[in-house]
Amino acid sequence: MSDVDNLLNAEQSALAKDQEIERILGCCQWDYFDLLEIDPNEQDIPLKVKKTFRRKTLLVHPDKVSNKKAPVAFDRIKRAERVLSVNPETTSESDKPLLVERERLLAIYKDASTRADQKNKKQIVKLVEEILNDEIKSEQIEKDFERRQEANKIEELNKIRKERELKKKLESKWEDDRDVRVSNWRKYTSKVEKKNTKSKKVKKKVLA
Repeated sequence: MSDVDNLLNAEQSALAKDQEIERILGCCQWDYFDLLEIDPNEQDIPLKVKKTFRRKTLLVHPDKVSNKKAPVAFDRIKRAERVLSVNPETTSESDKPLLVERERLLAIYKDASTRADQKNKKQIVKLVEEILNDEIKSEQIEKDFERRQEANKIEELNKIRKERELKKKLESKWEDDRDVRVSNWRKYTSKVEKKNTKSKKVKKKVLA
């Protein structure tokens, strides 16, 4: 093979990698079947996923591609591989959320297939994307609401804590100033008594 042929092959390979990266980034990031180009009706999905992922890794792995977008594309198909490879029979506790995610995606595809032309895969994928985006948006709104509720709760607890701390400081200061208050009161009563005694003596002298 000549140098020209090698150069052309290299250019074609680079073009194919760039095209695959752009395709992945153009997919809905939560549609793992579309990311890996796998039919959800496949008989042995986990096996198909492993083979497909291995093949696509050669096209988008950051260590094998110079494209700056490769890391994002690889992360997406890696996530797809993790979710779709989960075995319901041997799923660990930590992987259960992945299984739930896969089952949800399968249910969405089933719903989309009944609402669209089953022969039109693009139409089904588009509908799946719309459903996923709506669900993710709803989940995000719910999470934002929960975060606000939690923030308000924390703010209220902090307010109560500060009020308690202030109350303790005031009580402590009141107790610390007790001796001063007693001393001042004694001085005051002593002055009053002396004044009253002096006043009485003056009155007696006038009467005499």
